[in-house]
Amino acid sequence: MQGKIYKILSNFYYVSIDNEIIECKAKGKFKNTDTELLVGDDVLIEFIDNNKGNIIEVLERRNKLVRPSVANVDKLIIVLSIKQPEPDYLLLDKQIAYCVKHNIIPVICFTKIDKDTNESYKQIQKVYKDIGYNVYCVSSKENIGIDKLKKELQGCVCAFTGNSGVGKSTLINALLKKELMIEGNISVKSQRGKHTTRHVELIREGELCVVDTPGFSILEMFDIRKDELIDCFEEMKRFKYDCEFRDCTHIKETKCGVKKAIEEGIIDKGRYDRYIKIYNSI
Repeated sequence: MQGKIYKILSNFYYVSIDNEIIECKAKGKFKNTDTELLVGDDVLIEFIDNNKGNIIEVLERRNKLVRPSVANVDKLIIVLSIKQPEPDYLLLDKQIAYCVKHNIIPVICFTKIDKDTNESYKQIQKVYKDIGYNVYCVSSKENIGIDKLKKELQGCVCAFTGNSGVGKSTLINALLKKELMIEGNISVKSQRGKHTTRHVELIREGELCVVDTPGFSILEMFDIRKDELIDCFEEMKRFKYDCEFRDCTHIKETKCGVKKAIEEGIIDKGRYDRYIKIYNSI
């Protein structure tokens, strides 16, 4: 029968079939071929008895995130906190680029807006909304914006990702209205969060299907070439043909359509600066 892996612990794979959970092991052929099974994989299993089985085949994946390791994701909810810790926009743009490359819909979520008395988050919210991304500003503890985000997630598999301490687990608790995740504390000295989620797990609650993942700060981008990066910046790629040279990097060249759009205020300068940093890192 066909099911979906919702949790992996040690060498056991917990597969959901018709709202029932089957504890499975992987056939030896997966180890022999170095095939890694991931949460979110659609698999075929054979039953050993009523509640145990063996995974015999992995169906074709629509996509795969390397870190966090999740398969068949429809939307990636990129979580940043307005304060404590401060938002990492470079990491955000890396994650968006990765989503575009792998045909995953990025959804941006700023948490802890109750701590931003000046409402400075509205400025950065506008930058990404103008590009065309859905941006949600929420406070899990004050129950601000939770219902709007919940509607965004209906009927699709969504992974939540972001640095430790941004309130990712607290947000999932608020969305599911259950205390399923352990909340982490912020180190006063470093303002960095402590890891609270120890494994990747698919959680179903009504129409919601979300993946909680361990906090991380680096997204693997080894499969994005430097010449592909401009296509991962939606607001920039439409100007790439306005350059003097076809192989324009949009960095050192003078007659560049992207640079002209920045001068005219069409492209956000901060996003462009982060494009350069990502390009150089590639």
